Amino acid sequence: MDMPQDDNEHLMSDSRSSTEVDDSYYPQKPRNWSRGWVLHLLILGINIGFGIFMLRASRTSIICPESTSQESLEFGKLRKHELVLTEPVIEYQDQVFISSGFHRHAHDEPSIYETPRTHETDKAWEKLTTVGFVSLTAEQNSQLANSTVESLSRPGTYPVALGVFHQLHCLNYIRILLFPQEGDGKGETDAQRAHHKNHCLDYLRQVVQCHGDTTPLSVYYEKTHSGYAFDHAVTHSCRNFDKIYDWAAENAADLHIE
Repeated sequence: MDMPQDDNEHLMSDSRSSTEVDDSYYPQKPRNWSRGWVLHLLILGINIGFGIFMLRASRTSIICPESTSQESLEFGKLRKHELVLTEPVIEYQDQVFISSGFHRHAHDEPSIYETPRTHETDKAWEKLTTVGFVSLTAEQNSQLANSTVESLSRPGTYPVALGVFHQLHCLNYIRILLFPQEGDGKGETDAQRAHHKNHCLDYLRQVVQCHGDTTPLSVYYEKTHSGYAFDHAVTHSCRNFDKIYDWAAENAADLHIE
């Protein structure tokens, strides 16, 4: 009697050997082309971005393009928007401020800048602002956010003033107004003097707020005032002003800060 063949026997009796596998029996997984393309595009984008970065970095910039970390500031790096030409002379140092008018110790001597107006005092303040303008080339000027004008006396050069020296000018202007002497303000009308004074006061306010010094000021108890007073003789991290001044003097334009 014929016996029915089971399915296993039927499969084994196929003309192909048992070791051969028919792919048609198994569903094929679609190849994930999209993932590969995304990876290739990502790598391509990174390469293009790096190339653009290197191209820009290879061009000499006159203005510092990026803000820097505190660690890099300790090594004399510039802040964003500052003149790159000054970078070689930027140096930080610890400096103890003098008390300036609130001297706690008998041996403390007033600085030349805080004494009553004399010929020597005026000369010391005037020296601070005898420099400050430096000359740029046309290419350097084109990189400024606010381009400057061409020099009338030296065509082909473009003068700019370093901010610190205009700030000192404003401080000296207010000092002169506080301690007026005969002959001050020649060539300046009352209206011009009022505008100048208001400009300097608010300009210096902006400068102080911009730099935002967070150095802690200690206090002490002052019996004569029955309250606390600031100890101004604390250490600050300062830029070496002498080096900036010397660089400005060596690269001075034929202009004077007014």
